[in-house]
Amino acid sequence: MKTPVILSSILVLGLLSACSEATFSGNAPKKAVRSAEPTATPTPEPTVTNPTETSQPTTPETTDVVTTAPVVPATNGECAVSEKKVGAQIAFIIDNSNSNSSTDCQSATVRGEYNGTKLYRCGVSTNRESAVLAAFDTLATFGSEGLSKSSIALASFPKAGDMFGGWTNQSNGWISVEAGQRKAAEGSLAFTREPFGMTPYGDAVSAMSELFTSAAQDERTKVAILVTDGEPTDRDPNGVRAKAEELRAKGIKVVVITYNETANTRLASHQAMMAEIDNKWVQGGQGHWYTSAYADFSSYIKALVGQTGLMQSLVGDGKIIEAQNSSELKNAILSVVRSEALGCTR
Repeated sequence: MKTPVILSSILVLGLLSACSEATFSGNAPKKAVRSAEPTATPTPEPTVTNPTETSQPTTPETTDVVTTAPVVPATNGECAVSEKKVGAQIAFIIDNSNSNSSTDCQSATVRGEYNGTKLYRCGVSTNRESAVLAAFDTLATFGSEGLSKSSIALASFPKAGDMFGGWTNQSNGWISVEAGQRKAAEGSLAFTREPFGMTPYGDAVSAMSELFTSAAQDERTKVAILVTDGEPTDRDPNGVRAKAEELRAKGIKVVVITYNETANTRLASHQAMMAEIDNKWVQGGQGHWYTSAYADFSSYIKALVGQTGLMQSLVGDGKIIEAQNSSELKNAILSVVRSEALGCTR
């Protein structure tokens, strides 16, 4: 669903107005949906269920099989009879910002509000849940022992209950992909039914980096899949870019999958929203929203979005896959798993 610029701007300005006396280290609010015009009196932040917050690396995953033979990508998720299967370690970094109440939230009911903005609870499983579980099943079918067995980690951003930033380690580390662990994966995805907050790409990259410090050091392909319905709002996109380059230098492959139209259709409304955020910040006496690393709004927005923007910088030579809506997420994620993650060796 394409959100009118006027509606999203009203919400953003209301949020910033309600919080203008605070000092923030996070990012600007993402465009919101299904919301009434904010009131001036803030209401208590909602309690979001099922978060498992962490700021420490989890226990490293281990494997007992090592191969020195070169690993090549599987062909549509399959290996030749003469080849051995090599699974993958995939970290799903999932955007759970408030705009998901429109882009991926069926049978929604109101569960509260934040500064006049209605918050929703999804009545049924989200498409993000279904897509990741389909990936789990594909990985389980591919291999179940040694290096053929895959593992996944699940993280959300922003942090549960925090409008402005952070991330949450929903799976509390790595989940071994096997039949007995599917329920654990299901439970780790329940957070998607309560969208809240904005879209801080920097925190998504932090989640990737921390999760892979606890990944087993073996030949399995390491892939971070960022699943998002929108563009970033980071105050210093170049700082995030540097963090992403460090991550890829460690051999982590980064893929971005979007599920809200295309970058071209999102670009104009996102630029307009960021301009209003910046103007409101200046009017509040706190200087520009973007950091002093940028000479003006034009240089900032160029670093944030578009062909020279943050999304492209995250993947480097990797892929950005654009699904028109969340119902197409399953096929998009499975295509990445089969072509980018699973491998074969002799």
